[in-house]
Amino acid sequence: MRYPRRPLLGTALAATLILASAAPPARAVSEVAGERRHLTDRGIEFTRPKLAGRDPTPQLIEWSEQLRACVRNLLNLRPQVRQYLVCNRRGRPYTLDGFQAQWQRVMRKAKAAGLVERFRFHDLRAKSASDAASDQDAADRLGHADPTFTRRVYRRLPRVAKPLK
Repeated sequence: MRYPRRPLLGTALAATLILASAAPPARAVSEVAGERRHLTDRGIEFTRPKLAGRDPTPQLIEWSEQLRACVRNLLNLRPQVRQYLVCNRRGRPYTLDGFQAQWQRVMRKAKAAGLVERFRFHDLRAKSASDAASDQDAADRLGHADPTFTRRVYRRLPRVAKPLK
């Protein structure tokens, strides 16, 4: 059974953008897809896979009103019986190529609607880290153990210094 084209520019994109702040680049597509089993009363809970000799790390993205509304809208999209929140018409998570194709469509539509400059999906992580109140908040948001790494790679706002007089 074929379903109508999914409106990625709407609710799915909004949820993708929110979830992107917690997804490392190599696994962005699979983690952004999210699964229904990750939805809890506290928020979206998942375990980051083991990396470079480190143990798997639990991660919680707490609910905000915007995230809760996006997830609610995602759950109302077809197909209704599916495991993943962001998925293709068959209910499966996007492949990397499929996700990139959708991202390019979204960028073209956004550009036509007045977006000044195109940006990469991965740039959303840097935006999320830069908007955090502190280096530690940014590291926690991105799932990094070391805030120094987060500051060096992802915090792109200039450091602020007060003048002498």
